[in-house]
Amino acid sequence: MKQIFIPLCISFSFLGFLLQAQDVLISTNGTKDTVTITEITPELIKFRKTEHPSISYSKLKKEVSVIQYADGKKEFISADANQQLNALSHVTDKGNKVFLEAHNSVEQLTGKYLSENIISWGYWKIASDLNDADFILNLKLTKKRGTVKGFFVIKSKEGAEILHSKLVNGKGHPGDDYHGLALNIIEKYLRKLYW
Repeated sequence: MKQIFIPLCISFSFLGFLLQAQDVLISTNGTKDTVTITEITPELIKFRKTEHPSISYSKLKKEVSVIQYADGKKEFISADANQQLNALSHVTDKGNKVFLEAHNSVEQLTGKYLSENIISWGYWKIASDLNDADFILNLKLTKKRGTVKGFFVIKSKEGAEILHSKLVNGKGHPGDDYHGLALNIIEKYLRKLYW
């Protein structure tokens, strides 16, 4: 039987990149990307993604609120986020109390499920009164054409915005959209940011 050898050509610097600890970029819209930062300029953050290590990416600094470095240090990037998040850095810590702010019936039904999911998650406690809360999770939801969707905002009791989510919806959940949206808020956003 004839043996065939295929040369494996991977540079040591490329392997080194793959083995490096990873940094995390948290965007102002709440998304979280695991990357290796290669350069920070006055206007851009340049990085490589684990899934595409040979490609260089960049993001505007104003679109990034926080960098969590591989060594555990955090750097608050955008000027507004820097001032705000430094002042509010411990508002959403584990064990703190969150008040769910819901105004319409769609928000109230979703809030009921969200409250149950936050309790089972165990990262935060639910405050039944705003005066007892450390921070607020404000739901901004509607139901259109049978789908519950909208966004949420995490803010201090004084009203300073800490996080503004991108569009979330409850579509595709085998139960109802209210429960599906509550699960999406926990699983796709909050656990990724705060776990």
